[in-house]
Amino acid sequence: MSLYNNYLTKIDFLGNNTCPCLEKLYLEHNRIQRLEGLEYCTKLRELYIGNQRVSPKSNFTLDEHSLASISNSLELLDMENVRLEQSHALYFLENVRTLNLKNNVIYDFQEEVSPFLITAKRLEKLVLTGNPVTKQTGKYRDKVVLLSSILVDLDDLKTITP
Repeated sequence: MSLYNNYLTKIDFLGNNTCPCLEKLYLEHNRIQRLEGLEYCTKLRELYIGNQRVSPKSNFTLDEHSLASISNSLELLDMENVRLEQSHALYFLENVRTLNLKNNVIYDFQEEVSPFLITAKRLEKLVLTGNPVTKQTGKYRDKVVLLSSILVDLDDLKTITP
């Protein structure tokens, strides 16, 4: 379902089993500030929610119930440039293969990045470029590789070896 560039502010229209077989959802370039309302999207495989047009004073947030609901099916999450600061709730996404968090405001490796690296056992591609955490964390790449079991692409650089 493509809802790209529609000035949406919420994802509340997917409730009450509206789209139980939805596999791909494109929500880029809207005004959404919170990932929520996905409790009935248990077959969702790909979610594109990047480049939200929100105030520079507000940060994007994550609803843990929605993440838990899509955790078994979601393989790709694109959250580029949404002003995400607190990413630790992504630890629910155990089956995600591709995670794009480029150009957000993630600062803390231990609190915000480590939790999802430890649980995302199928993560093959991770993009954190443009986040303060990549510059502020000593030996950032080494730490990511050590916590990721099968990562092969970090920040668009292939061939990861521990």
